Amino acid sequence: MTRLLFFISIIVMCASCGSGGSGNFKDSTTTLIITDTCAVIFHPAGDKLTYLKNTFNKNSFAAMEQSNNAALVADSAYLAKLGVKIISTSKLKLKFHKKNGEDVDINLMHEKYAWEVFLFDSYNDPVKADITDIETAVQEAGIR
Repeated sequence: MTRLLFFISIIVMCASCGSGGSGNFKDSTTTLIITDTCAVIFHPAGDKLTYLKNTFNKNSFAAMEQSNNAALVADSAYLAKLGVKIISTSKLKLKFHKKNGEDVDINLMHEKYAWEVFLFDSYNDPVKADITDIETAVQEAGIR
């Protein structure tokens, strides 16, 4: 069952990325730059995942990781159903470039971040969604 859920999550995320040359983001070596309305889904990997494993109880980490990944899969499916462009990343630095020229930088290595969804309408600051209540976050962010 876990493998099936993981496989489905990969398919959903790959199918919903929709970044193919549309110019909605620039993927540099260290920072993901986002300029258009979208949802950015962060999956910790590498140093960030190691940090989280060392921070949380090792005995319960696998269950927590599985639960958070399942929530992100459900969030991705909900956002895709709404037609929201989805960018999935493990990059640790995000730069949201608003239409007025201002940038909002987020360093995901900070301890307050783990598995995350950021909703961005390209006019306002990105909204960090509660991954267990994506519907409310979508309303707060005003993207549809």
